[in-house]
Amino acid sequence: KKDVEANSLLFTENNRRFAVVGPHISEPLYVTNIKRGILSALQLQSVEEQQKVFTEVDVSGNCSTELKIIRESDEGDKEILKIKNLSQCTNRTHNITKLNPVPYNVNSTIQGPLNSTSFCRYIVNSHVKTVECNEIHLLRPFSYKGAGVMTNVTMNLTLEDEEWNSNFFSSPDWTEHRKSCLLYEQSVRKDEVSETVNENSQHAKALLEELVTVLPINESKPITAIKFTNLVFAIRKLDRSALRDMWTTFYNCDDLETVLTDKQCKKAQSYVIDAITQCGTVQCIQYVVEAIRDYDQVQPEDVTALLSGMSAVRKPSPMLFNEVLDLLEQKKDLPKTMLLSLGTMIRKFCDQEPQQCTSESDTEVMDAVDFLEKQLPKHCDATPDTVDDLIISLKAIGNAGRMRSKPVKLVECSQGANYLNVSVVAIETIRRLPFCAVTQKTLRREVFGDYRKDPEVRLQAYLALMMHPSELIVKYVAEVLDEEVNTQVGAFVFSHLKQMNESVEPTFGKRLGEMIKSALKERKTPLREFNITSFKSRFMQRSYLNEESNLGFSTESHVFYHPESLLPRSAELNVTLDMWGGAFPVVETSTRLEGLEIIWEKLFGHKGYFPDNHIRGLVRTPEEQENAIKKLEKRSTDNVLDF
Repeated sequence: KKDVEANSLLFTENNRRFAVVGPHISEPLYVTNIKRGILSALQLQSVEEQQKVFTEVDVSGNCSTELKIIRESDEGDKEILKIKNLSQCTNRTHNITKLNPVPYNVNSTIQGPLNSTSFCRYIVNSHVKTVECNEIHLLRPFSYKGAGVMTNVTMNLTLEDEEWNSNFFSSPDWTEHRKSCLLYEQSVRKDEVSETVNENSQHAKALLEELVTVLPINESKPITAIKFTNLVFAIRKLDRSALRDMWTTFYNCDDLETVLTDKQCKKAQSYVIDAITQCGTVQCIQYVVEAIRDYDQVQPEDVTALLSGMSAVRKPSPMLFNEVLDLLEQKKDLPKTMLLSLGTMIRKFCDQEPQQCTSESDTEVMDAVDFLEKQLPKHCDATPDTVDDLIISLKAIGNAGRMRSKPVKLVECSQGANYLNVSVVAIETIRRLPFCAVTQKTLRREVFGDYRKDPEVRLQAYLALMMHPSELIVKYVAEVLDEEVNTQVGAFVFSHLKQMNESVEPTFGKRLGEMIKSALKERKTPLREFNITSFKSRFMQRSYLNEESNLGFSTESHVFYHPESLLPRSAELNVTLDMWGGAFPVVETSTRLEGLEIIWEKLFGHKGYFPDNHIRGLVRTPEEQENAIKKLEKRSTDNVLDF
């Protein structure tokens, strides 16, 4: 009560709507949200008709609202009922996890795990006399016919007295107030962080001490997971100075005279590494950069894990990119895999600030993009020592999802590379970049439409084309399929078109399926069919979506076979859970195998560990493949001479 009454709240009202809210700059955030809730309850538009439906913004979000006049008394009092379905409100949720679902829209009234409704009863005359509000929140997964896990919130407001303010028509003084709105404020403001850093630092240290000294070291219990989760949330509230203090106490425990034993010190170091990796704040990564660059305080085996934490940062800052690039310039021996995390951080920043990520922008994030592009050698030439680094650089660009130059540069990289796996990864990277008309045209004519190109590269080009589909592209693919000479390419493309034609996956599949149906409907001849039995490349997809409950799932997998081998060359599997407007990735894995024929020969060949001519004959070694090609060329030449 003392905190609520400590400062006045300024607000502007227009037609009984509170558009601007001005809390005092020193007021705690939870107090401001309480006042927002009170104002939201008092917000009532004038009603002349018996029933009215409109959109209203208040502490619950942007909600569709219904007003009903229940009765009118002889004294002029009106009883009005305000009804909201809070489950359908927007600007209501706040993500505090590393999960980043892909949003989708379906015609469903269910947009979350809670079934929430709000009912407010007003007695109104020339002003609001009484307000009685009741909110009901029902957890859908554990409910049946309105019964289950439920929370009921009530609020009653009664007007007791009126006081005329002589300064009512004067302009308010906003110098010590900040302008905001009625929406619930989720994040902690910067001016509040400093007041709680010391308290959170002590809390984080206490949690670490309990994890290391009180709980068992050699076994994990449910309470251990709870305490570690609390530790991660506590570390997220620390600034760089507090993180440095915690690091010195627990990570550098083997260099200091502490009460911790050797086992406890090792355990403390493990907890610190894991917690900072999952921290996800700019301050955590800034301190990691500082510890590696300036103090050499990180053990070599922990550097990779700590730098991977960059991918967990939810809201990267421009300054963070400068610090990471400075670290890369000063420490040339850092693991190349940190580029993957840098790429992920670039994508997250650009999703939030797209205006700073255009090719014309001179910003810190585009400097990071330039750094990734500079890792690509001319024509993507590689040596046995550099090929792995080149592949990581290409994947990092894919994680970033953008390039300063046009993506057609990656097509040139694929065509000029002296390693097949580099060519494949270069085309894979294009699948994760924005649409570029020049790149699409080049992929169609110079890669996918060229029957002389390697089948695996052509299939990757096809998947890149279908990331930005159109009816024109589907028609072109069907025309290429009519003249296709490679059964592996034909089998995969045919299976993909057939499977996606029936997809109901909400983020991408349903739209692609409609394009395929429309494009193939205009063809005079049916789509050419290919055999997709064993040892053939194929695409498999299954999807289900219940629009009424807004729940579903989808699975996608594909297998690439190469004409040179009966063993799969590459495979991918994606499993996605579609839930309440967001597609959550559950499993996403891929693998590429090349050169297994040599291992096959060593296992089942004449001098192998398990000699078996029948099994060995299923796969030809590279020498046998080369001899077969020479025999085919000789037979072709002999036929010409005979003719």
